[in-house]
Amino acid sequence: MKELQQNPSQHATRLALKEGFQKIEGCCRQASQEGLDWIWVDTCCIDKTSSSETSEAINSMFNWYRDSRVCYVYLADVTDGECLEDKDSTFRRSRWFTRGWTLQELLAPTDLLFFSKSWTFLEKRQTLCNIIEEITRIPSGFLGRKRLSEASIAQRMSWAARRTTTRKEDAAYCLLGIFDVNMPLLYGEGEKAFQRLQEEIIGQTDDQSIFAWESHQTEESDLNTAEIGALALSPSDFDGCGDIVQCEAWKPQHTMSFELTKKGLRIEMPLITRSIHHSEELFSVKQQILGLLNCRRSDDFLHLIAIPLGRPSVLFSDDQITSDGELLLSILTPYNPY
Repeated sequence: MKELQQNPSQHATRLALKEGFQKIEGCCRQASQEGLDWIWVDTCCIDKTSSSETSEAINSMFNWYRDSRVCYVYLADVTDGECLEDKDSTFRRSRWFTRGWTLQELLAPTDLLFFSKSWTFLEKRQTLCNIIEEITRIPSGFLGRKRLSEASIAQRMSWAARRTTTRKEDAAYCLLGIFDVNMPLLYGEGEKAFQRLQEEIIGQTDDQSIFAWESHQTEESDLNTAEIGALALSPSDFDGCGDIVQCEAWKPQHTMSFELTKKGLRIEMPLITRSIHHSEELFSVKQQILGLLNCRRSDDFLHLIAIPLGRPSVLFSDDQITSDGELLLSILTPYNPY
């Protein structure tokens, strides 16, 4: 765009052939038809050579989408004239639904319109809520008027679990607005960015579902105490957490507060000791300490989520235990998550 502004006659034809030009041209035409004077397109309205401008844009992007008059979704891989509900439609298979950055584009705007690759209007988001829920596993209520803060941390993380970004850091940066946090961008830090994101979230919430994740390293030999900590390694660790909600009905005697310190996570939570019997070792009994999280499955009012504390060296053969208070628990472990 800068090239076009500086020398329009020389660069106009060449730029018109570039990938992405049709997106910008179609957006301008559609906005003009709707009487809009200004547009903002992520691919050309951020000076990526400026780290400060990039940081400001990424930290503000969710709010820009939310405060906009209307947002257009241009689907360059979706054809015209198809039934969007068909299981094999190009709409359902669009790459737009798999990218990390487009999650906030889907959730933030008040008015969201979908267009095909020829800029043919497809539908509004509110009309497609049920289809989009099937594609993304995001409850339709959050595609409408329901506030994102009504979803648990684990639920919101699960919406990003199967999405991808080109750079590892962006797996965290694309979620800043989803959790209403701000933090500086440090490209080059890799997966540490997601660690920092969780630390920022913990600093402003008491939602313990942030600890209700499962490791995707399935082999016991792949796991050790250095690798498995209190925080997840990536959004994909929350893949099975779309139905984990805070447990409002269960109120412990003491507030279960938690905070991150220089030495690690400091947390107050009820503990229970579980005896583990090994069938191949008749007289061998091991003890496993479990911490009770104040969250549960959305359709299960009888069970709480519990996480093992200490070295993750014991495999569990059953899914439920009973405490002295007859409280049933679901056990969440790297080996037997549900």
